[in-house]
Amino acid sequence: MTLRERFRILLLGGLLALLLPAPAAPAAPPADPVPGAGRPLGVPSEGLDRVRLDDGRVISCRLEEPRGDEALLHFQTFVARIPKKRIVEKRLFADYDSTPRSKEEEAQAGRGLVRFGGRWITKEAAEKSVRAEEEEARKFREEDDKHSKWENRWIVETDHFRIEANIPREAVDRYGELLESFYDYFVKAFQIKLSQREKKNKLPVYLFRRRDEFRKFHDQDTGGRSESLLGYFVPAIGQERLVFFDMAGNRQETIDVMFHEGTHFIIHLAEPTVLVNRWVHEGCAEYFAACEYDGKRFRPGLVQDGRLLHFQEMIRAGRVLPLETLLAGGDPYPAGESPVEFGGEHYAQAWTLVHYLMEGKKGKYRAGFVNFLNLQLLKRGKLSPLEGGSRKYMDREEGKAALLRSIGVKDGNTLIEEVKEYAMTLPLRGAEAYVMRGEAHFYDGKAEEAEKDFAEALAKGGNDPKLLAHLARVYTYLPGKQAEALDLLRKSIALDPLDASTHFFLSRLVPPEEAYGILQTCLQVDPDHGLALGDYAWLTYLRLKNRDRAEDDEEKAVVRKAIESAKRAIAIDPSDTAYHALASLHLTLGEFDKALEAEKVAVEYSPEDLSYLWRVAECHALLGQPEDFARILRRIELLMRRAARPAEGETASEGGPSVEDIQAEMGQLVQRMVSKCLSWDLKVQAVAALDAWYEKRRPRTEEDWWFYADVYRQRGDMRRAGRIAADGLKEFPESKILEAVLTEAAASLPEGGKEGE
Repeated sequence: MTLRERFRILLLGGLLALLLPAPAAPAAPPADPVPGAGRPLGVPSEGLDRVRLDDGRVISCRLEEPRGDEALLHFQTFVARIPKKRIVEKRLFADYDSTPRSKEEEAQAGRGLVRFGGRWITKEAAEKSVRAEEEEARKFREEDDKHSKWENRWIVETDHFRIEANIPREAVDRYGELLESFYDYFVKAFQIKLSQREKKNKLPVYLFRRRDEFRKFHDQDTGGRSESLLGYFVPAIGQERLVFFDMAGNRQETIDVMFHEGTHFIIHLAEPTVLVNRWVHEGCAEYFAACEYDGKRFRPGLVQDGRLLHFQEMIRAGRVLPLETLLAGGDPYPAGESPVEFGGEHYAQAWTLVHYLMEGKKGKYRAGFVNFLNLQLLKRGKLSPLEGGSRKYMDREEGKAALLRSIGVKDGNTLIEEVKEYAMTLPLRGAEAYVMRGEAHFYDGKAEEAEKDFAEALAKGGNDPKLLAHLARVYTYLPGKQAEALDLLRKSIALDPLDASTHFFLSRLVPPEEAYGILQTCLQVDPDHGLALGDYAWLTYLRLKNRDRAEDDEEKAVVRKAIESAKRAIAIDPSDTAYHALASLHLTLGEFDKALEAEKVAVEYSPEDLSYLWRVAECHALLGQPEDFARILRRIELLMRRAARPAEGETASEGGPSVEDIQAEMGQLVQRMVSKCLSWDLKVQAVAALDAWYEKRRPRTEEDWWFYADVYRQRGDMRRAGRIAADGLKEFPESKILEAVLTEAAASLPEGGKEGE
């Protein structure tokens, strides 16, 4: 059996699994990686217990375990009620508090013993135990850190896959077992025997730990953009591959995408030279993406709520696509024909049609649908060559006729009517689909329908914290819904106070003073929330008394602690905010080179962010690099002018700030730079930066001329100050402030000297 034939059968196995006797269930994949591996549980202190949750978080709180299945976690400002089963490990303060509670314990303490884990032992033994735990965690982190770099990534070969990944090894093994179980389930359904030669052919899979790494790889790999993508498939013949972002906090989302893209992978590999109809590709991919696997068997055919609601709306609005239109979407075309985009309605109808062919009428059409697929993948049907290449496809007319013949339906209209009737009887799995449809309605200008869907979502899932948070996120983008979004987020937090992501999202929507407290709470429930750590570092900087220069020891200590928060944020989940915060904090301590290094990374994230560019310019000025300062400042002015250009149909006054406004803003930036330099007593650097800036760009306003001259006056260079004031008076002859500088300069010169000549 050839490799290609094996993939053909593998694809058909996925579709025929329900037609054949179920094979023995594959072995269950291993459990998720050990929660919190690499994070020592630590010793309780300050009256707080230490708790490790099932998602790996280690938190400090006061644990109360009432009778029943629940536990209470007491934090400084709130109490969280959670199922007891979520607690993986715990250490109670009472078992480590060495305060004697009886005369016997006073005697133990008198002998130099300490309470540790509920026993009285020597301090040396306690310290040895702590060191052992920390060493074990350190070794795990060291190994994990090493392999977190892509050049040191894990390369793991299973029976059928070659997985390259920089995620924790336990997660690599879990994905490998899951992929093999998925693969074997369908192969064993046909009892395929693989030769040793065929077993050597490994299917490449890439898994990335960090979203920014995944995005960069995707954009270079495909030439596209990947703002919210979790995975994709590359169909280049001979170079096929699957690429995913490991969403460690919610791996089920990655697994769902893996099933979807894996379906594309298998369909393609079944016969790479045949371009299978797009509606088949996407309909099957969405069908299998809804699979559930419990370690014993796969459950295909579950409802995709979003697709179903969309198609039901199409039915009500009379927008259901004729079969011919569905088949035309996204398919190859003869020369001269314009392509038809495979849009949202195509996706919704393709999923519904495939679901009906597989599940409708108790599986009546399954065998026929598989036969239709055989006509393409096994080249049994009439295929047309694609112009300019060696690949083939089934054209629309032949595809329609072949499908109807295979399933025994007389015409396309009859099939579509059956699908519509079937769709209206399918039950939804959850309430979040109403949120998704409501959002689509809102953007389609159907505000009334959107409100009905949002109300239905709240009626069905108003006590589901995840649904409330989801709806709140949608509301933040809809005009007039921001206040309701805040209410929903607060209700979601009340229902699930341990959801750090909701705390974090709320912090982004409120004023900085309130956000600071919310972030503190967020970091109580998840001390390793990378984005929250970055925002916390930034807000700490904004709260400093003197952001130019931290002076007293207390403020310096605050800054150093915030720097550690920013560094942890970058190590966990790097962001431009974290790098900008780190640079700003380094500046307050006079660590200009470190600040420049961090801010340059922030600019890489957002090359046109003016605040990031300005921080880079400041660093150059402080480091005595005036030409670089002037270069960055010219870049800022260019971006401001570009943003001020009126859009098509606007007048200059409607487009943004005027030229005069921009000039005034640039003058203020230069003054800020000088103020920053002088706060560090760097007068020479301030003057050099000013000269570099004004060398190719003369001052534009009266205030600019005066400030430029005044800097030299304060430095004691009255001759230079007078010359600048004299040049300024040529443009602003009525300026009293420039005349005052010139007069003072002239008076300070030796007798007979006259400035301005």
